[in-house]
Amino acid sequence: MSDTPIQIEVVGSLVACAEGMQDTWREMAAWLADKMRVRYGTAVVTTYHDLFDPDCPPLPAEAQLPAVFINGALFSSGGKLDLPAINRHLREIREREKASFEGSWPFFMPS
Repeated sequence: MSDTPIQIEVVGSLVACAEGMQDTWREMAAWLADKMRVRYGTAVVTTYHDLFDPDCPPLPAEAQLPAVFINGALFSSGGKLDLPAINRHLREIREREKASFEGSWPFFMPS
């Protein structure tokens, strides 16, 4: 299995409301990062990008905020940060890695 951590990137922006500008998506990304850290430790790294940050990953034309990328691939866009769906996807990634790792070992039969 890979020792490389799974990368989650959340892209959002400031939200205008009656009280002024809110940084809601950054706050939600911090909440997600805390949940990921508790559950997965260093195996998952969560990063927030403001839409206008120079290091923000490029968004597909149809993407809506917040956009969630997992290992560089768009996982979800618009709506909410769906923790159960993200957890399912992370499990699937690790299961594929485990199957790939186990399948790469040669099997030796005793003579």
